[in-house]
Amino acid sequence: MKLIKWSFLLIIWMILFLSIAVTWSLLNLPETESIQISRQPSITFLDKQGRIIASYGDIYGQTIQFKNLPKNLINAVIVTEDQSFFSHFGVDPKGIARAVYVNLKAGKIVQGGSTITQQLAKNLFLTPERSFTRKLHELILSFWLEMRFSKEQILSIYLNRVYLGSGTYGV
Repeated sequence: MKLIKWSFLLIIWMILFLSIAVTWSLLNLPETESIQISRQPSITFLDKQGRIIASYGDIYGQTIQFKNLPKNLINAVIVTEDQSFFSHFGVDPKGIARAVYVNLKAGKIVQGGSTITQQLAKNLFLTPERSFTRKLHELILSFWLEMRFSKEQILSIYLNRVYLGSGTYGV
């Protein structure tokens, strides 16, 4: 009987803690109105031979619509980044559980559990810091993105803005 009582109290405290944490996070979210789907124009300076000598403005270039993205690119990104992208609600509990298991087994962080939507939330609104608060904001913003945009729009925004390495942003 004592075990049931303590379990019940623990559950109540966990619910209370989560409620406070979520409420606090909702009050401290970044402004979602600041999202910029389109890119700003930039200017590129060329020399006499047509070589780029300088550029000014947005680093991203032209936005590519989902319908114009190559199927192989879409499939490759989904397979490597988020295999359940089209079936989850912004967060993949199985992916998170898998990452926790693999990381605990390895004794260090070797795998992440973030979905494409979570990565997009982080890239659009948050800092790269690693903290519980940022992760909680990321989860809430992921739900918001999933409610506001279609999967195709989310993937298109992600592919147009993601850092691909070697100074390259977006496709």
